[in-house]
Amino acid sequence: MPPSTESSEQIFRGIAVSPGVVQGKILVLDRGHEEPPKRQPVKEKDVPAEIARLEEALTNTRAQIR
Repeated sequence: MPPSTESSEQIFRGIAVSPGVVQGKILVLDRGHEEPPKRQPVKEKDVPAEIARLEEALTNTRAQIR
């Protein structure tokens, strides 16, 4: 990421977790640029099974969070 000025200041862009602007120290955890997985279309006949898979994943996620 190139510096925004000739000083040591740099601008980092990312996904915000809250609104606003901040100034301070940061920690860059990952500099990789992975490609998102390719989307595969779901056939009409497979929609109910995919919805069931999603609901099961959500149930498992809630249990893990608790």
